[in-house]
Amino acid sequence: EIAPGVVYRRFVRREPLQTVHVVRVDLRTPGLALVQSKAEADGSFRAQTPSAFLRAGGLVVAINGDFFTPWAARGPWAYYPYGGDPVGLLGRRARIVDRREKAVSLRHTTFYFDDRGRAVGFRRPEGPCQELHGLPLIEAGSSRVERTPYLLHPRSALGLDADKRWLTLVAIDGRQPGHSAGASLRQLAALLLAEGVHDALLLDGGGSTALVARVGGEVRLLNRPIHARVVGWERPVANVFGVTLR
Repeated sequence: EIAPGVVYRRFVRREPLQTVHVVRVDLRTPGLALVQSKAEADGSFRAQTPSAFLRAGGLVVAINGDFFTPWAARGPWAYYPYGGDPVGLLGRRARIVDRREKAVSLRHTTFYFDDRGRAVGFRRPEGPCQELHGLPLIEAGSSRVERTPYLLHPRSALGLDADKRWLTLVAIDGRQPGHSAGASLRQLAALLLAEGVHDALLLDGGGSTALVARVGGEVRLLNRPIHARVVGWERPVANVFGVTLR
């Protein structure tokens, strides 16, 4: 238990080798609220790592959010963005692209939560709300990615159960032989369904995948990210989603 209502599990799967990190959040926990990075006045975001966002905001747990642009990761001396650099969200234009396969186009999905930090779900409410964008993995208890290419990458995802009580955050390490190969979208969806998720969206993954928490007062990486080909290094991303206890 990381904090009241917030529980972390880590387990390893074989064939392919996958190291999986799951955080389950009881949304009925008193004082619990959902938060994310704030945009600048012009709509852009200042890149930061999930650890930096968690530390500055006093959060309990945080995970990388939307797909974003521009970015590059050619190596430890050639990447973008650095912390504080301007970036923008892809939002509704997000899609999966891999050079070895044709582009996999999936319509975007949005997770909504209100200005008080309470989860609303995957249908837009009438009142003011905040939005977290991604690609659909599960809708109404059914996988949406059965026919996608079988490509293994680091993955990040968010899901809700049918009663909207449990929020599930998942990070799967990848691109690290001997530790974790990564997961396909189909494997990720199957894992979320097994966790009782009813609706889920794919967050930015690859080198952006990072799950962090405050454990015993210290900020800790729960997973093992890989950014710019460096294992254990977090990528500065556009926005970060997380949980706080007020």
